[in-house]
Amino acid sequence: MTEEQIVRPEQVTRSPRKGARNGRQHAAGRADDEACCRIAAQLVAGHYDMALVEVVGRARRSHRATRARHMAMYLAHVVCGLSLAAVGAGFNRDRTTASYACHKMEDARDDPAIDAALADLEISAGVLLELQSEEKRS
Repeated sequence: MTEEQIVRPEQVTRSPRKGARNGRQHAAGRADDEACCRIAAQLVAGHYDMALVEVVGRARRSHRATRARHMAMYLAHVVCGLSLAAVGAGFNRDRTTASYACHKMEDARDDPAIDAALADLEISAGVLLELQSEEKRS
């Protein structure tokens, strides 16, 4: 290797990561992600007529509460377009847990009752998010 072919550390220029945010934008994006997760959890809690803490709480509860949490994670991912990492963070869980929840809900959509419930919740979440974005613009 010749002297000209050696790349020195000071010669390397680093481009910013794709989609990298500065601190303020990152905090604002995180707040939006959390708001979307909160809306999804509130909608599902209302649908199942259960307390919000049962949907987002850390304690292992009933199968019904687990299904509700999976639905809320699925809604946050599908309706809001959040990454699985953002969904996991919004529900204080790991991204792999969010991935598992979304896969479970995709499989559960074979049941017409669950598919209808998710379709209704998707519409409701879309409307609420649109209203929220209009309030921010005003």
